[in-house]
Amino acid sequence: MKKYVIVFCDPGIDDTIALMYVLLNPLLELVAVVTSYGNVTQEQATINASYVLHLAGMSHVPVIPAACVSIAERHESHYPDIHGVSGLGLFTGQGHFPGNIHTFDHIRTLAAHYKRDLYVVELGRMTSLALALNVFQKEFRQIGGVYIMGGAFFMPGNRTAVAEANVYGDSIAAKFVLDHTEAVIAPLNVTSQATLSTSLINLLANHPLFGNLFQHVFFHYQNYYSATNPSLPEAPIHDLLPVALLHNQDIATFIKRDVTVVTKGEAKGMTIADLRPSSKGGNHHICWTINQTTFHNEVTDVFQINYTS
Repeated sequence: MKKYVIVFCDPGIDDTIALMYVLLNPLLELVAVVTSYGNVTQEQATINASYVLHLAGMSHVPVIPAACVSIAERHESHYPDIHGVSGLGLFTGQGHFPGNIHTFDHIRTLAAHYKRDLYVVELGRMTSLALALNVFQKEFRQIGGVYIMGGAFFMPGNRTAVAEANVYGDSIAAKFVLDHTEAVIAPLNVTSQATLSTSLINLLANHPLFGNLFQHVFFHYQNYYSATNPSLPEAPIHDLLPVALLHNQDIATFIKRDVTVVTKGEAKGMTIADLRPSSKGGNHHICWTINQTTFHNEVTDVFQINYTS
């Protein structure tokens, strides 16, 4: 059965690859992209999302510009060293692609229309999603589910010693989202295993729709990881895992616990779950392990659809 998807994101290289996956997957229909600050500014995220939709011949898909800044953090950090100044590595799209821009209230319209068939995927800072959950509470009670890339368990964070960047970027919004959803969470400890095989990289580099863009963004991203973490043989495509899970949860194993977020002090942005054997469980579905072979096969199958080398 087809799932209708709203992607909240801040593209960003791995966000961009995740959007490619959703656009190519025949069992997922992208019904909107909500853009906000994070890897880049909200304005640049909107441009990047619109450009990816243009390449896919899907410029009719609504783009909803949302949060420009955090609701709680005074200083915003962008990541040109990881994602490039534009967010797309060294790539700058030629021409003007304004996108099918809609207002924030369009999220309510989509939630009311698709109900249980609608799924929300959050790939960035959670300020915009927290606002949507607060303002459109009635409509969001009816949707199929929420998938999140964020948090970290049993490993260092990628923003601080204990915090993953999406959660750290607005820890109060992240806590609100977790307090008000039974989300499927793909944390850093499993998304770090979501790498692309050499054969899939070659496939994507020659893809008829996305090949040129993929080459620019992926190899910039790979070079960053090679320079900063030589122990990693391949760059992890963090945001690709939650959209792949949306299609096929057999990729992963899960544990059910309640997750909360530290919102101040040195541990700000740290995600906490009671993992003791005596724990009674909880409502969040935490992705705990992934089968990399299954993940690679799943992603390869999707990117081969309508593929002509």
